[in-house]
Amino acid sequence: MYHLVFVASSSKGKTEVYLYNMKIATSIYFGITVLLFTDFIAYLFYGISLSGNLPDRILFWVWFVFTFFIVFKNFKKKWGKFYGAFLGFLVILTLAPMMIPFFQIIVFALNKEERIEVEGVFSLAETDATLMSLPVITLCKSKFIIEERIGKIDYEIKADEGYYRLQEAKEIKLISEEPNGDVLIEFEFEGGKAVRRFTKN
Repeated sequence: MYHLVFVASSSKGKTEVYLYNMKIATSIYFGITVLLFTDFIAYLFYGISLSGNLPDRILFWVWFVFTFFIVFKNFKKKWGKFYGAFLGFLVILTLAPMMIPFFQIIVFALNKEERIEVEGVFSLAETDATLMSLPVITLCKSKFIIEERIGKIDYEIKADEGYYRLQEAKEIKLISEEPNGDVLIEFEFEGGKAVRRFTKN
């Protein structure tokens, strides 16, 4: 049975409305869970995710907050207890290997990634691949509501005699998008220009 929140009134009509609303909320939650899991798998194996910087993080935070609500409201049910215990077990697993996966999730959720648009279709961003590795410059291509990760290069770009970061670029141009999916980008810095190839994963 669902835990009733109506203290002053326990009429059958209000109880039915509450149970109906909880069913809707639970259905929406599991729909969000499936969407989040699908987005994660698509990015992990195919380099595809929701377009832009915010949608993935908004989806994650909506799921995160909604999870507490759903587990709390359904904790008296067997599946609610099992689901809560399962999520707790997953958290423990992320803490085991030096807490790296746990902190990686935190970095993803809180990271304010700045992007530079190129030709209105492509975007460049300096990102941290993992907590233990150096950052990389990633190129993505927007395709309506999703985006595809094209490739990545080192975070330092050599131009003439100097090394520069992405934020130091005065101008960034698209040179070509080749049939095999590779993309050539030209970076112009104060100390010179450099062309880099982003190889399709």
